[in-house]
Amino acid sequence: MSTVATRIATSDEDHAVVWAIRERVFIIEQKVPVEIERDEHDATATHVLVLVDDEPAGTGRLVVEAAGFGDVDEAHGPVAHLGRIAVLGPWRGQRLGVAIVEALEGAARAHSLRMAYLSSQDHALDFYRKLGYEAMGAGYLEADIPHHAMIKIL
Repeated sequence: MSTVATRIATSDEDHAVVWAIRERVFIIEQKVPVEIERDEHDATATHVLVLVDDEPAGTGRLVVEAAGFGDVDEAHGPVAHLGRIAVLGPWRGQRLGVAIVEALEGAARAHSLRMAYLSSQDHALDFYRKLGYEAMGAGYLEADIPHHAMIKIL
């Protein structure tokens, strides 16, 4: 049985692994332009790294934002923006995405955040629904990929 470990990326080595996973999943597989995939939030975000038997398998990030959904935010204060959630091909379907989201939500709670939102690719909507997220509003394209905004009260 494999050992799964999830941790906050803290070292330069950890961050290099995070970038490598994101490059493979988003830039190479999904053809997202690098200038969209990497942004100004990377430097201040909390990045999570998931390892299977000490091998890098997935990542995600948490960005604390002042607002994102108008009236909804006023009731909940700053929000957790979960994003860049990626699992490498060989480990998909093994609940690593769940581990990443749970770690990001834990980091959000550690920041005393009460609401999380994310931008889900449409193929992953059911995955996030099972984790308690609700779709909000109309869909949109991001990097030519259909998405929906989703929220969850933490």
